[in-house]
Amino acid sequence: VHFRPENLVIGEGTTVRDADGNKRPMVQADLDVILEKVEHMEDGRIRALSSRFLTGRPIGPFDYQGTRKDDPNDTLPHELRRELRGLNVFAEWLIHFDTKQQNTLDMVVEGPAGPYVRHYLIDFASTLGTGAEGPTANWGWEVSMDPAAVIRRTFMFGGTTPQYRRFDPSEEMPAAGWYESEVFTANGFRPMMQNPAFQRMSVRDGYWAAKILSAFTDEHLRVAVEQGRYRDERTADYMTRTLSERRDKICRYWFDRVPPLDYFVVRAGQVFFQDLGLRHGLYEGEPRYRARVRGVDAERTGEKADWIELDRTSVELGGHDEPFVEVEVQVDRGGGFGPSVKCSIVTTSQRVVEIQRDRS
Repeated sequence: VHFRPENLVIGEGTTVRDADGNKRPMVQADLDVILEKVEHMEDGRIRALSSRFLTGRPIGPFDYQGTRKDDPNDTLPHELRRELRGLNVFAEWLIHFDTKQQNTLDMVVEGPAGPYVRHYLIDFASTLGTGAEGPTANWGWEVSMDPAAVIRRTFMFGGTTPQYRRFDPSEEMPAAGWYESEVFTANGFRPMMQNPAFQRMSVRDGYWAAKILSAFTDEHLRVAVEQGRYRDERTADYMTRTLSERRDKICRYWFDRVPPLDYFVVRAGQVFFQDLGLRHGLYEGEPRYRARVRGVDAERTGEKADWIELDRTSVELGGHDEPFVEVEVQVDRGGGFGPSVKCSIVTTSQRVVEIQRDRS
């Protein structure tokens, strides 16, 4: 929101503390001193942030480990929840380094079957290369007290330059902060405080999050950046490009470890799948695919099948007497065929019931 300083009115009974800590009524001069520290736009207006109140009754923050003792529905330890472990990927994308417990909030809301607890993340000020105290170089690279970083620099006698110091932020784009994609490497994110859920993130958690992240197109990012109302177009273009480049680096990292062959469906006796790496233009060159199809029992055992080279992202199911059909697919992006993705299908209904992903 934007407003003019003269629109502010000091409420009745508003007080401030003087230099000695004593309370006294607030006067216009006190407000003027506060507003002098705030950047004004060229037309004199001030830019501010408004937050919407959450629906329901607040019951405090949630922890990134354990469960809420006052919530009977909360039975799975939080550090084992994929949405919290995978949140690490999104925090890395945005450099959301302040993911501590105090920046969460649980609300009791009414539902058709009665009240339940809804979980929220709040306070996203510490993102996109800046924070409450302005741009800071090491946030996202090191925790507040990082013994490993201290020891490394001590024994190197200052002879090693931290990776984040290899980036030189533009003085002409201060609003971009320390947000960059030039020296950024995926899966190196360190929040300001250690996060128990982030520490337990698995490769498959990373893939799950990267699959969601890959769905953000450059157009989505451009529209999102426009909502930030940057003053100059160059900064807006830079932020859009940097979001895109960080997205691609993160997605490639996880897709290199878990093949992004997904969204298996059966139509007219064929299994169709999507290659998210190809779909989102993350790799150069044309990929190669191969598959093998076999009938299996409930334990997924059956006769071995031969590999079939594919010229498209689909494969014929064929006829099988076993209760399930297993379709195993691999992709080669120039370095040989990688790990398998196995899709299990009910023979009679042709319904996909299971996806198993190998990892490199």
